[in-house]
Amino acid sequence: MLEPTGLLCEYRTDPLGIDVANPRLNWRSTSSQRGARQTAWQVVVAADTAALASGPYLWDSGRVEESTSFHHAYGGPPLRSRQRCWWQVRLWDEAGEASPWSAPAWWEMGL
Repeated sequence: MLEPTGLLCEYRTDPLGIDVANPRLNWRSTSSQRGARQTAWQVVVAADTAALASGPYLWDSGRVEESTSFHHAYGGPPLRSRQRCWWQVRLWDEAGEASPWSAPAWWEMGL
């Protein structure tokens, strides 16, 4: 089974002062099974950790059929100055099995 780890926003872990409107999100996929690979992903972004569990979300990418784990731009509504955004990702493998959600990560917008 795949596991999403190493979540980054604009190439940093839990960064402050993000100054781009649509920050780029990245992660690594790890697995204890040799040859397992990511075939799809889903990102959810929320205003706090409680909302990550069931919404409301600032953005839900839905399931995206894509194997890359880098340069995925936030696609939700415009974010406010100093707004903190919490996010998680889950992955699907070639057998169609979904991973658990990643541990939460966050970024905070600049002024």
